[in-house]
Formats: sequence, structure tokens, C-alpha cells
Amino acid sequence: MEVKAGITLLKTMIVIVFGLPGSGKSYFASRLAKKLGADYINSDRVRHELVPNPNYSSEEKQFIYKKLMEAMYDHVKRIKPLVMDGTFYLQKTRDDFNQLAFDLNAELYWIEIRAEEDIIRKRLLKKRKYSDADFEVYKEIKKDYAPFTLGKCISLKSTNENIEKMLEQALIFLNTK
Repeated sequence: MEVKAGITLLKTMIVIVFGLPGSGKSYFASRLAKKLGADYINSDRVRHELVPNPNYSSEEKQFIYKKLMEAMYDHVKRIKPLVMDGTFYLQKTRDDFNQLAFDLNAELYWIEIRAEEDIIRKRLLKKRKYSDADFEVYKEIKKDYAPFTLGKCISLKSTNENIEKMLEQALIFLNTK
């Protein structure tokens, strides 16, 4: 909450969970949203609902991120907390979301989810409801994955047994605990 000239301005909390395919970001983000009482948007689900035959082209990815930005804008205007997830592997995409958050006076937090490659490989062998990413997609995105450079960010390591610890760390980072 911020006070300017006697007026109280509420800042909407937006949390973006990002990382490579198979890192566990959607699993984590959906549970974090529940803990925060926030809405949750999964980029793979948005793609699944809006693009009947996805090809994962640059244009398609930009379209999906545009839809995520529109959702972010809507949540900030309604002062409704939001958790969303996606790869957000390019710094330019992250910069666009940082700029929108700044323009809207929103609190934007970034949570990177990482995992060991052998865990990712096993996870990507399993069929997932909205994601078509396999290990080849993981390797392609990994080549272009930019390190995080701007904004409030924490990086969490995902295993198959540590979701509660990750949530605890995230809540401390978000100052909600």
C-alpha cells in the first residue's frame, strides 16, 4: 500500500512463475495461488484455449504473452492478486511485463523454478493436460534462456519432494508470512 498526498493507493500483487519446461512451475504456481487466495493463469492453458493447432512460432508466443499482459492489466485494475506461469525465457518478454507493472503501479514478483535435468527429462515423459513440451522443446528453449536481470526475483529448486519448502520460501519472499 502506498500513500500519496493523503490518498491511499493499493498495489496489486502479481506473481510470475517462470522456468524451463518440466521444471515444475505450473505445479508450484497453482499451489502458490491457492495459498495467496489469488487467481491463477497457466500460459499453456491459455494457448490450448485460444490456439486450436499450436505451432509455437514466435508470433504465437507473442500472442499468448499479449493475452497474459491483458489479464495482468485486468487484475491490477480490479485490485485482484494474480499468479501466472510460463517459460518467460526471453529478457525482452520479462521487460515488457516489468514495464506494464511499473505503468500500473503494481507489485510484480518473479519466481524462477529450476530442476535437475534428469528430473525434467522424467517429468516431460508424462502426458500433461495443456502442455505439449517434450525434452526436445526443453533443449531448444534452454539454448535461448536468458538469465534474470531486472526486478524482484527468487530462484527455487524443484525436486519431487519439496513443494512445501518451496511454498514456504516463496511466501517469505513475498512478505506474506
